[in-house]
Amino acid sequence: MKKNYDEKCDIWSCGVILHILLSGLPPFKGKNEKEILDNVKLGYFSLSGPEWKAVSKEAKMLLK
Repeated sequence: MKKNYDEKCDIWSCGVILHILLSGLPPFKGKNEKEILDNVKLGYFSLSGPEWKAVSKEAKMLLK
């Protein structure tokens, strides 16, 4: 979003994909694209909820 891309962006993208694979949901939510991007900038995501019950603590630690 700051147009300063390097290998760290690839690692971040892998984390987003891993989140989706483990939970079936994207890590950042919002009513529209702007709200989603605002939440991405805040960097907060949750690993709680029914979709995380069957996910091991090791997988959650990898995601963090």
